[in-house]
Amino acid sequence: MGLDPLDLAVVCCLIASVVLYTKRENILTILRGSDSLDPAIGINTNGSKDLIEIIESNKKDFLILYGSQTGTSEDYCKKFAKELHSKFKELNILCSDFENFDFDEPNTLGNLVGKIKGLVIFMSTYGEGELPDPCVNFENYLNNIIEKDEMTGLPVMIFGLGNSTYEFFNGAAITLKKKLVTEGGAKLLGEVGAGDDSIGSTEEEYVSWKETAFEIIEKEFNLTGGEDAPFEPMYEYVNYEGSEDNVFQGELNKNYLTADKKHLGPFDQSYPFLANVLESKELCDPESGRNCVHMEFDISGSNIKYETGDHLGVIPQNAKEHVSKFLSTLGLNGDEVFDLKLKDPTSTLPFPVPTNIETAVTNYLEITGPVSRQMITQLIQFIPDTEEKVKQRLVEISSSPDVFHKEVIEANFNFTDCLNYVSPTFQWGQYIPWTFLLETIPSLKPRFYSISSSNLKDSDKISVTAMVEVTDAKKLVCGVTTNLLNEINKGPENAASLPLHYNLSGPRGSYKAESYKLPVFVRKSTFRLPKNLDTPVIMIGPGTGVAPFRGFIRDRLISNKEADMMLFYGCRNVHDHLYKEECDKEYIPELKNLKVFTGYSRDPTVPKTYVQKLMLDEKDLIMEALKKGAFVYVCGDAGSMAKQVNDTLVTIISEKQDIKIQDAQEMVKLMKLNGRYHEDVW
Repeated sequence: MGLDPLDLAVVCCLIASVVLYTKRENILTILRGSDSLDPAIGINTNGSKDLIEIIESNKKDFLILYGSQTGTSEDYCKKFAKELHSKFKELNILCSDFENFDFDEPNTLGNLVGKIKGLVIFMSTYGEGELPDPCVNFENYLNNIIEKDEMTGLPVMIFGLGNSTYEFFNGAAITLKKKLVTEGGAKLLGEVGAGDDSIGSTEEEYVSWKETAFEIIEKEFNLTGGEDAPFEPMYEYVNYEGSEDNVFQGELNKNYLTADKKHLGPFDQSYPFLANVLESKELCDPESGRNCVHMEFDISGSNIKYETGDHLGVIPQNAKEHVSKFLSTLGLNGDEVFDLKLKDPTSTLPFPVPTNIETAVTNYLEITGPVSRQMITQLIQFIPDTEEKVKQRLVEISSSPDVFHKEVIEANFNFTDCLNYVSPTFQWGQYIPWTFLLETIPSLKPRFYSISSSNLKDSDKISVTAMVEVTDAKKLVCGVTTNLLNEINKGPENAASLPLHYNLSGPRGSYKAESYKLPVFVRKSTFRLPKNLDTPVIMIGPGTGVAPFRGFIRDRLISNKEADMMLFYGCRNVHDHLYKEECDKEYIPELKNLKVFTGYSRDPTVPKTYVQKLMLDEKDLIMEALKKGAFVYVCGDAGSMAKQVNDTLVTIISEKQDIKIQDAQEMVKLMKLNGRYHEDVW
């Protein structure tokens, strides 16, 4: 008996699904238009994710892997690999991303025993002590595949990166130690490093850990370490004389070199979607002296799917003023077109090439970020003894962490500022190679914003809420992306009054159409409303921390208008009260169980009030909701607000339940572990 048409269609779909899954790597390669050269590890793998095969075929004996959410772990990992190779030439190092490999038989870490000397891991912590998103395959291996003692005999070193304001600080690195060492039997060399972004100590923690790591590696593997070697470029720098059509002008993916090409995705950091700006508006009154931009992006036709609570990554660029200052200080010719060739086939290119120097500085290098002491120390090798004053000054500010912090960090100097501070008249460009700069300055990373729209109500658009970061003109510490959004919002007629200006036309004019465009992509989050639509929610979000809660509220307009919701919101005064009119006119009338509590911290007519005080005032209401199984959500400043909100909730539970503070702390910790307490903080 034959299949009817419906059965036949189902069978065909199943077959197609299997083919799509098994051939997904090849299909992605075709969609993205990449060649057979794996962009992450720089070798011809023909799409292979076989770690053992790659190590053996490239004769590598030392493995360095990173798991990175935003690129910071990647930067430190590559820095470490370069320095390690410089010091111990006999090591054949493979440095790569966990995402590039499958971790299942026969490609487990246990299969590396006897094939490599050692393994070093740089791992960021994301969310509630979790591994970064790109480590999903590796995390599955840790939780479901790794066998007890399978790594016995394999030396391992771990450096974790995180933020101590989170409950589970360095949680991913701690998980690695447990799974690989305690359970897997690997030999841990040294201590697990812990870079703390909350106090800006990551760089110093890394330098201290690295110095100890080098000593341990030298002794453990009986190596002969050389002196600190002079700078040796990882790439062969060549002048480019080919077609202008192949020159990158700020694009992150070569698909964008072709005009009018249909872009199908999937979209991510390396292949962002050029989204039209549907709408932008100022949320603060002129009296506030501040700017906060609400911007909506059109994602219709892109196949981009997001969920309420996700993050939007925006690919930034450096302001023209900062680029000009950088080029001038370093004596660089921005028009010089160059290409880079890999010296080691397992290394990676820092950004798309060929390109010109001005494009690289504008679109690919983090020129306005904090400068590291280590980088200033490395400059000393380039300054001749004949320039004694400049050389000695570099030594003075870089030899002591305390001096460097006082003179450079506290002054908010970026690299260019620091050079001009040392000597505003010195011809730095005569001595510092451009190849050193492009290898040493971190890559320009996406900026992430909590999505303030709802996928249920706003499926074809994504909105973000961004407070524009500007300090005094002398230091020019400005938000790279928020000022870009602000210039778009202000329009060309008001651009002259702004401190910074950007190339709003984009590479090859690709950002300017009916409206402005910006390259964006969605990053998934665990900041989710409860699946049970009747579960009460408690939202605490001062300032732009209200952004995801606007999305939550809009979600409930569609999913459950009877939802029990509390929002504790704080700002300076009525003039920077974000979304006040929208809330009063659209949300409160529709959601009868939405309660909004607002506090002003800089209004002379009322007592100074923060969200913690609002919570204490409504402790009975909060406790009642918690007894009903309420979920708690906190969004905003990680430095002090998030911790104070946590402590306030502990106080409320302790008082209302008549239990000790320590017991209340354990209850809140349990809420976090059970997914009833979520934080989206920065």
